[in-house]
Amino acid sequence: MRHAYPLFVLALLLYSCTSKRSHQAYAFFIAGHVYGSPTDTLPGLHPPFRADWDYLRSIPQLRHGVFTGDIVYHSRPEYWDSVELAVAELERPVYFTPGNHDQGQRSPYRERYGRTYQKFTVEGDLFLLLDPGLGGWNIWREQLDFVRGALAKAERYRNIFVCFHQVLWWTPEGEPASFRNQKYHPNSLDGRTPRINFWPEIVPLLVATQRPVYLFAGDVGANQRTQALSYTRYQNLHLIASGMGNSARDNYLIVGVDQAKKVVLAVRWLQGRRTESLLPAP
Repeated sequence: MRHAYPLFVLALLLYSCTSKRSHQAYAFFIAGHVYGSPTDTLPGLHPPFRADWDYLRSIPQLRHGVFTGDIVYHSRPEYWDSVELAVAELERPVYFTPGNHDQGQRSPYRERYGRTYQKFTVEGDLFLLLDPGLGGWNIWREQLDFVRGALAKAERYRNIFVCFHQVLWWTPEGEPASFRNQKYHPNSLDGRTPRINFWPEIVPLLVATQRPVYLFAGDVGANQRTQALSYTRYQNLHLIASGMGNSARDNYLIVGVDQAKKVVLAVRWLQGRRTESLLPAP
């Protein structure tokens, strides 16, 4: 499923297209469960991840990163101060999608960062950063209206990237049929209502865009009981869960988009400091 994917290959793909294209090549990273191990409750990012800053800064055309939730163990000002200091040292903007550890009673998250979902565009691609925790893992009410509005003119975009914390495509029933017997499991089911609207309501909206849609979830990899990386394809949707904290299979993702709008996915394994391609599942 994966092959060696050194940095120079990523650079080659990013620069491979002709300069006649109107879009510039760019890259970004996706990192889940960045506070790391549940047994290490000190402020700051997962140390093996934080030690990879030089590598990230060396990637050509790296525009930004996204933390897909569980950014801090305790949502307290001193923990967020540590995160912000580390991000400043990276010298690239990093967007947040909150996880269950990041919000809750007396959390300063909204006071510091405002609304917990947003959108932006980069080189003709749409980014949606969502917060299923607002609705018990449902994207509903005002946030659903927000998603519908963002997708109303999907023909404007070449690729759509959707980021959130919870592994919304996981279901205890193993439905739809193509998702039965999947071995992956989220770190936590905290806050999950018995039924969620991902498959009946959100998936049809995304499929209807007729665009490549990449969905990233970050609530995996915290311990040895959960799979730290999974990739599944469903019609035009790429469903990817990635995270860290088990200190054996810690990983984050690097996404490259070339001038022809081809998307290249790579996984960065923190143990061994190696980068490999992430190919579509069979």
